[in-house]
Amino acid sequence: MKGYYRLIVLMLVVLSLIIGSTTSFAQKPGIPGQYNTLADYEKATGKKITKFNEAPSLAELVKAGKLPPVEQRLPKNPIVIEPTEEIGKYGGTLRLLRMAPESFVSNYDLFVERALRINARDRKTIEPNVIESWKRNTAGTEYTLKIREGIRWSDGTPVTTEDVRFWYEDILNNKDLTPVFPRRPWSHGGKPFTCEIIDKYTFKIKFARPFGTFPLWLSRIDVGNNIIVPSHALKRYHIKYAKKEDLERLMKEYKYEQWFQLFARFSDNAGPWDATKEVNWPTLQPWVVTERPSPGVIILERNPYYWKIDTAGNQLPYIDKLRIELVNQVETANMKIIAGELDYVGQHDVSIAYYPIYKKHEKDGNYRVLLWEGTMTDKYVLEVNLTHPDPVMRKIIQNPLFRRALSLAINREEINQVLYFGLAKPSAATVVPWSVYYEEKFAKAYAQYDPKTANKLLDSMGLQKRDKEGFRLRPDGKRLSIVITHAGTRVGAATAKFADMIVDYWKAIGIDTKQNQVDEQLWWAKLQANELDCWIWHMDRTTDMLFPIDPIWFVPIQQWHGHAPLWERWYETQGAQGEKPPENIMRLYDIYHKMQETLSEKERVRLGKMLLDANARDPQIIGVATDVPVPLIVSNRLRNVPEKGVIGWDTWGISLYHPEHFFIKE
Repeated sequence: MKGYYRLIVLMLVVLSLIIGSTTSFAQKPGIPGQYNTLADYEKATGKKITKFNEAPSLAELVKAGKLPPVEQRLPKNPIVIEPTEEIGKYGGTLRLLRMAPESFVSNYDLFVERALRINARDRKTIEPNVIESWKRNTAGTEYTLKIREGIRWSDGTPVTTEDVRFWYEDILNNKDLTPVFPRRPWSHGGKPFTCEIIDKYTFKIKFARPFGTFPLWLSRIDVGNNIIVPSHALKRYHIKYAKKEDLERLMKEYKYEQWFQLFARFSDNAGPWDATKEVNWPTLQPWVVTERPSPGVIILERNPYYWKIDTAGNQLPYIDKLRIELVNQVETANMKIIAGELDYVGQHDVSIAYYPIYKKHEKDGNYRVLLWEGTMTDKYVLEVNLTHPDPVMRKIIQNPLFRRALSLAINREEINQVLYFGLAKPSAATVVPWSVYYEEKFAKAYAQYDPKTANKLLDSMGLQKRDKEGFRLRPDGKRLSIVITHAGTRVGAATAKFADMIVDYWKAIGIDTKQNQVDEQLWWAKLQANELDCWIWHMDRTTDMLFPIDPIWFVPIQQWHGHAPLWERWYETQGAQGEKPPENIMRLYDIYHKMQETLSEKERVRLGKMLLDANARDPQIIGVATDVPVPLIVSNRLRNVPEKGVIGWDTWGISLYHPEHFFIKE
């Protein structure tokens, strides 16, 4: 197998020279800008927007008396978007795909809206969005938030603090709907937050402890199913507001036995994820689900009440419709790409592993391949179960020498050449190089290829005995074995290839290693049941947009991906379930909590580096590369998409770059 990889490396040398041996991901001109108010735009540019314009299809509805004029549909202060390339044109249908039957996991980033957002140009500044303004008290325990005045749901209903009150009182504080009050971020300081409604647009959130990172949390929270929800639509399914006979009829219609099951069917419909949502369900997103014309196909149409404009006063979005087709296989997606049948294929459905294929058919398919920096796709991380169910394996895995040995056994440069065509940078698990938290020593920690030292470390642990096949024996005499379980293409197109290479590296140091590809739901169930040895995911949460609030790879705080399921369950349930971690992990929790509390950015960076330094010395998880490129597929007719950018979970996908201002130019 090793000879096979070396052959691939030799074959790819020429290709890497053609592509370019290095890729710079520094931001370049051509990144969209945002102005919070009309006055902000005028102050910054000296230009004044005095007239609003709308799509011809909406103008016809206004003329027919079916819609109010555009001036009445926009909020008092619409957000102004400065285009990437040019003022766009109205019209057209964007052709897309998705690979999850019940979720928009491939498309959520085209239409998600958050309470606040991150500036696309500096990838750091927190900007207003649905929340127009905010302020905190001196202690950092209270935040006063103001909803953008005059903003409306897609059905024309005004957005007010009633939508906040309903979420707080009737969802979060209803035991049927929320049996366990969420810990992060809503129980910051160890107690549930409180919410006070001040007026029609203003509300105050109070925490038990100072919460310096709360605005950053708000830049992560998607409105519609959090903080601000369409209460006028949801009350129909809530036991407190609906008539008993109506609720019973709806439960029978949708085949639910309990009212809260019925409510849950609709509670996520205004968010970005649910591909089974009701047609025309009220949302704040640029497009609304309006039709399912055939199995697997979903049509979204322009939200007539969308609340952003361009610098010429044109109401966004430019594009009339999104057509999203369900595709089950990567091979089918690739066929559609090279045939020119798609206008945009984003982070979840592309892979650098297919870069040569994409490039070969670029001209014939009438698209361009944009190499962006990925903070998720194909950026693999290995997680060895620190709370392994087998007490012998748990003791072995919890020894830092074992994880150092696993890391040293990996040939990262070979992985870089085979999987990434030499375009990535070998690295241990840490933040991206342009992060303020980055230090080179974190990236280099146990990241060199040194199987000799790896063997010595394992020998020093008392694992020097081997069976007749050369595999190491555990202290109880059993063979030292690890199964790497993963969800295949859900993690990345090259996941199985990556796992294959790791199997060979770890076998070479005497560990009997195998890979096992399973369905995502089965992987998730086994992970939660604490039944796995080791698994693979994509390493997101490594930029300044997300690492400060969600450093899950460096402190076990989240069960969804985690590397220590029982510790993470203990943390998330505040001790009600799982197992209390040892003292060294408890110290990491303390550092993390202080990161959330401090109002000082300088202090937060110091604390964050403490987490990264602890992982460098005692690697909880094992990374292999950074600066992993993502080849986005963009039709030549789709414009205002930046030539360079950063994309991943950290950026909420391409949403950082305002897809509402993308347009079709025939």
